[in-house]
Amino acid sequence: MATPNPEITQAATEITVFNWVTAIGSVSGALITATSVVVAVVFGIKTLNQTRRDSRDRSRPMVAAYLERDPHPSGLGAYLVIENLGQSVAYNVRVTFSPAIEDTGTRSGAESFVPTLLRRYAEPIPNLIPGVALRNLWYMPDRSTTNEHKGYVNDEPIPDRVTARVRYSDDPLINARTTHRYDECFVLDVQTLRGESITTHSDDHLGLHERSTKAIEAMKKDVNAVAQRWLRKNAQQ
Repeated sequence: MATPNPEITQAATEITVFNWVTAIGSVSGALITATSVVVAVVFGIKTLNQTRRDSRDRSRPMVAAYLERDPHPSGLGAYLVIENLGQSVAYNVRVTFSPAIEDTGTRSGAESFVPTLLRRYAEPIPNLIPGVALRNLWYMPDRSTTNEHKGYVNDEPIPDRVTARVRYSDDPLINARTTHRYDECFVLDVQTLRGESITTHSDDHLGLHERSTKAIEAMKKDVNAVAQRWLRKNAQQ
């Protein structure tokens, strides 16, 4: 029986170890490459989804509810405004109030505008395009009654603080898989409108109207005097 050559056995062992090291290195490199690819794919998907969300958020409808003071300088009333401040059409817009608003009549006994408000939002608004604002009279002061803040109480049966809940979608098919639905609440507080300070200019349309009215009233006596003289003169003829 032949005796193995020690040198050949050692060389074979070295080759085997080298092959194992090479194989392990190749597998490790492949795993690292595969891991890098997976990480890149996951990161790419996340980036793509984030880009889609950002694009959707920029172009989404955004329906808000807020109170707007009567623009006339002497006006004390306020309007409820439902406005689409977004970039696309809002569909199936539902507006509800908490506490619920009920038509119980005004304090003064005057005709109430609450029925008109309730009718308007009794059913969903089919669509509200960007920039469109729906206004309803919300607050009309009863000058005979004040609250703890020394402000006039609303003549209408609407509390000073109400939460408006606005629900809508970005597609008319509200139950479609790709439709996004929004549900947002806005606090309507009349107190935030009180204590506002504004300035007016004598050359604005209100100032011009006031000056014109005063000028006409000043001319009234002269016009009446001329008219009476003319009538007397023609009567004598």
